[in-house]
Amino acid sequence: MPINFIPNDPRAGHPPAAVIEAHAERPGELARYVYLGSVPEDTYPTDSDGFLFWQCREAALRAIDLWELIDGSTLTTWQNGKTLRLKHKTPGQPQLNAFYDRLSLSFFQVDAAGGDSYRSGASTDVVAHEAGHAFLDAIRPDLWGAFQAEPGAFHEAFGDCIAILVALQDKATRQVLVDQGLLRQKNFVETTAEDLSHGIAVLVDANHNAAVPRRALNTHQWVMPASLPVSGGPGVLINEVHSLGMIFSGCFYDTLTNIYQSRGVESEKGLLAAARTAGELLVAAARTAPLKPRFFQAVGNAMLIADGMRNAGVNAQAIRDGFEAHNVLLNAEQLTSPTVVLAGRPPSETVQSVRDVLTQASRRSLLEVTGDDTDQRFYGSRVQLGDQSVAAVRRRQKVSLADVASDLEGVYCYVEEDVLIGEQNGNAALLGEVETVRQSAVEAQSFVFSLHAAGQISEEAHSRADNDTIGAVSHVVSNVGEERRLLRKRFNCRCHALPGTARAFLCT
Repeated sequence: MPINFIPNDPRAGHPPAAVIEAHAERPGELARYVYLGSVPEDTYPTDSDGFLFWQCREAALRAIDLWELIDGSTLTTWQNGKTLRLKHKTPGQPQLNAFYDRLSLSFFQVDAAGGDSYRSGASTDVVAHEAGHAFLDAIRPDLWGAFQAEPGAFHEAFGDCIAILVALQDKATRQVLVDQGLLRQKNFVETTAEDLSHGIAVLVDANHNAAVPRRALNTHQWVMPASLPVSGGPGVLINEVHSLGMIFSGCFYDTLTNIYQSRGVESEKGLLAAARTAGELLVAAARTAPLKPRFFQAVGNAMLIADGMRNAGVNAQAIRDGFEAHNVLLNAEQLTSPTVVLAGRPPSETVQSVRDVLTQASRRSLLEVTGDDTDQRFYGSRVQLGDQSVAAVRRRQKVSLADVASDLEGVYCYVEEDVLIGEQNGNAALLGEVETVRQSAVEAQSFVFSLHAAGQISEEAHSRADNDTIGAVSHVVSNVGEERRLLRKRFNCRCHALPGTARAFLCT
């Protein structure tokens, strides 16, 4: 039976709702959703709960279709198992919010005076974005607990990129962009989550940073995240992961449009092909990019490497230009170029432990570069960069958060970074750049400061007292053994109380 479906955000203005055949359910042996509050299939009015369920379900399944297309494989499991709950309208307090917490994709509703309702599950943009978190977490679970600004911002940007790519799977959408020459102008595809931003402007503050939608067609320039303010007016670049992520989504959108224009054939089919190419390179890079503080650059370089393998480098200039337009300078060779010769032999061909990568002599040399610290640990691994398997160690460092805020006294987080190890003249050699212990600590503390300023940190006991339905925080302070540690709880929208209420929250 058919359903009503909006292929974009309800406030995007295009395309309008259309009657379509709903997706069939996925087989039980594949990764799938479990639905909360199912209703019979029908062409419900777009302001009804029945429409909301089928709209959210269809958007979530279209996101899986897109993912399997650009990843080139069937999705068989989420990060936490075969099933992921899909909550099109999460019970609890009203909030302009949506989140992914490894157990669910959760969406919410706020009914405003005058009859307006803001329903995050009705937006294909928002549903695809949250699904993007789940897809990335399935292939890169190490990014979940990264305490650096750029890996967190990349997670948010990745969700926006998935939303854009899902929108571009719709033929009517592509045809409008091509026929009206909108690709390099403000348009309803590169602008995401318009309805939630409108809710923030109307219900909260028109001068709030998120009172305008995020845009992938932007001129934001990369700077050190710590140099940015933690708050600012509508659309201003700030040190907050959703805002900072616009730098990467800008790099990606420019890359996509560069690929499209470089092929010289302007058509909706050409746009579809360019979107697929850009999406495939993004996913390949997301899988393989080494975990670095400058993660935007690491992903861009990994996209260059992937394009060299898959497409003989035909899109290299499009990628470089796309990233350099946002001051993210790429040079894939630098990722694996020796920078410091270490004492000791080079890594073994097979890596079963850290000793196969770092001899005692090499470890001592590396500590001279990073700074000796008793709370610094190394774990052996290999990183696949294109057709090259590179030996690596995952460096893990304990960082005190006492200097970030008084209520974080005695709280710690753990920062990780991939250190690539190769050979130079028969010796072990450090490949690319690596942060010192002090630099890593400062980056982590700056990231946590931005979380704290945004109200994104809570004691775990407080979260449990709220029955974990509010979703107003991304991180919790939890007891791990005898240690108080800051841990990620979810990827969500940044939330604040709605005016005149004690327990309603909004997404920013």
